Amino acid sequence: MGGWNVVVKVLPHEDLEFTTDQLAAMSISHFKKTRSQGISVEGYDTSLPSDDVKRALSKHFASCGEITDVFVLKRRALIYFFGWDARHKAVELSGRNMRGWELVVKALPIPKRKPGPPSVPFGYTVPAECVEAAHKIHMAQKMTAE
Repeated sequence: MGGWNVVVKVLPHEDLEFTTDQLAAMSISHFKKTRSQGISVEGYDTSLPSDDVKRALSKHFASCGEITDVFVLKRRALIYFFGWDARHKAVELSGRNMRGWELVVKALPIPKRKPGPPSVPFGYTVPAECVEAAHKIHMAQKMTAE
C-alpha cells in the first residue's frame, strides 16, 4: 500500500478488554451523549443531598425524553436529554411545583457545529463545574491512597 507492507492481525477474543456487547453499548451511549441537549434547573432545595435531588429531578423530567445525564451543582442542576423535542418539553415544566419547589427551567444553548467531517460528534459538553469537581475528587483520592 503506497510502498508500505501492511500486516493486519486479529486479537484473540480473550485479549479484548470488553465484549462486543459492551463495546456496542458504549458506542450507543457515546452517540446519545454527543447529541444531547440540556436544560438548567433552579429552585430546588440546595440543602438536600445531591443524590436525592438527582433522583427527584430525574423522575420529574422523565416524561420529557431520555435523560442521558444529571449534574447537581451548588446552585443549579444541569439535565441532558436525548430525543427530538425533549428540551422543549422540559422547558415547558418551568414554574411547575415539584415537592413544594417551584422550578425555574431554562434551555442551555446548543453548541454550533464546527466545520468538519459529519462523523465528528457535537452537542454535548461536560460543565466546567463538573470537570473541576471530578479533578478535586481525583486528587483527594490520590492523596488518600498515598
